[in-house]
Amino acid sequence: MTKRRPIMLLAIGAAVIATAAAGLFFLTPSDDAPEDRALAVMQALATGDPETIAAAGVELEESAIAALSGATGLIEDPAVVSASAHDGDPVVSVSYTLDGEQHRAALPMTRVGGSLVPEPDALFAAVTADAPMMIGDALIPASTPTLLIPAVYEASAAPADFLAGEARISALAGADIMSPLDAELLPEASSLAQSRLDAYATDCATASDIPGGCGIVLPWAADLRYVDSAEMTIERFPSITLSETSFLADDGILIAVVHGTGHDGKPLTATYRTESWTLRGDVSFTADTIVLSVW
Repeated sequence: MTKRRPIMLLAIGAAVIATAAAGLFFLTPSDDAPEDRALAVMQALATGDPETIAAAGVELEESAIAALSGATGLIEDPAVVSASAHDGDPVVSVSYTLDGEQHRAALPMTRVGGSLVPEPDALFAAVTADAPMMIGDALIPASTPTLLIPAVYEASAAPADFLAGEARISALAGADIMSPLDAELLPEASSLAQSRLDAYATDCATASDIPGGCGIVLPWAADLRYVDSAEMTIERFPSITLSETSFLADDGILIAVVHGTGHDGKPLTATYRTESWTLRGDVSFTADTIVLSVW
C-alpha cells in the first residue's frame, strides 16, 4: 500500500496549519507542550485515517484499524479544556463531540519515542462482547476487551451463517464498553454444524485406533483376552443441539465388530451395539465459521 502523507500549508506568522483535503486545522506543537500534543492526537483521531493517527504518535492495533471500516461516526470539534499534573506527569483534559453529544476525557501524557502521547487506556475505548461480533473487518472475540478509537460503530454477530444480531456502539475515550449486541443462533445453525460433527464421527469410526474424544467405549474385556482389529459402522449419527457456548450430540447408533482372542485362547469375534452414542463439547466462533471442540 502506498503511504499517503497529509498535505499541509503553513500559515506565515500563525500557530496552525491546515490540511487542504480535509479542511481540518492542526496545532503545530513546536515546543512539545502537553496541550499541543493532546490536541494533535485528538485531531488525528477525528480524521479516522490510520496513517494520520500513526503520524501523530499513536500506535493502533490491527483490530482497531480493521474496525474503522465499521465506524459510522467520528469525533468532532476536539479542544483542550485544561492541563494539570498528577504525580509530576502532565494530564490534559480535552473535549470532543461524538454522535451529537459533547464529552470530556482526561488524558495522562507519557513520553514514547521522544514525544508526548496520551496513555492508551485513557485514549481508546475498551469494547467487550458477550459473543463474537464483527465491527467493520475486525473480529471482536467474546469476553476479551478490544481497544478501539473513540467513534460510533455498527456491529454484527459473527459468523453470519450461524449467529444473528446487530448493535450500535458509541465508544468513548477511556470508557469500558460492554457491547449491547445480543447474538442468537440462527435456525440453520444446528444443521450446518451437524455436517461438521458427522465428518468428525466418521473419522472416529474409521480410525485404525479409536482416538480420545470420540465417545466410544467397547466392553471387549468381558469377552476377549486380546483384540486384533475392530470395524465400526455408524447406523445413525449423533444428533446435535447447539448453544452459543456448547453442544450436545446424542442418540447415535454405532455397531462395532471386534476380532481377537477369547479367554479360552480361541479366535473370537464379538459384536457390540449402542443406541446412545453421545458427543459433547465447546462451541466457539471465528470470523466465518463455527468451531466444535469435543471433550
